[in-house]
Amino acid sequence: MDVTEAVRQNLSAINEDYDALKPFMQKWVMKVEVAVQERAKAQADAAEALRSVDYSVKAISEAVGASRTTMYNHEQLLKRYIEQSAAKATAHSPLSDVARLQDEKAILQEQIRKLMARDVDVELIKMQNRSLSTTLEGKNAEIKRLEARIEELSEENRALKMSGRRPPASINSIPFKKQ
Repeated sequence: MDVTEAVRQNLSAINEDYDALKPFMQKWVMKVEVAVQERAKAQADAAEALRSVDYSVKAISEAVGASRTTMYNHEQLLKRYIEQSAAKATAHSPLSDVARLQDEKAILQEQIRKLMARDVDVELIKMQNRSLSTTLEGKNAEIKRLEARIEELSEENRALKMSGRRPPASINSIPFKKQ
């Protein structure tokens, strides 16, 4: 992106108009943008340089002018030395930090996904519990009504047995299911 266009976009982002600036301020803003772009390019170049560093046995053997066979001889001393040096050199690399952070982010996102799924399941179970509680309350009310009716009929039956009379015809017409 050219410098003038970058300046216009950045000024627009902070609610300023390039054309409304005085010429000396336009000059300074342009200089600042050039400095910022130089640093951004240096940063991009550094990141590319970090990405392109190769600590492989092949790359190191070519750099020192030795065959790969030489690197693997003598109980692989040179190979182990390269691996140790590479591990030490890359231990504090920003790229390894980025990779580590991306891995951690992926793990956290998976945990969030699982927690959200768990929360949905919990809410569904709560809804089912409320529905079952309502149904149970209705069934309990029906049981109490039937128990009261059984008690009423038992009293009526005892009274009839004591009096020696025959039960009224309406009792015989009550359907009763044997279980």
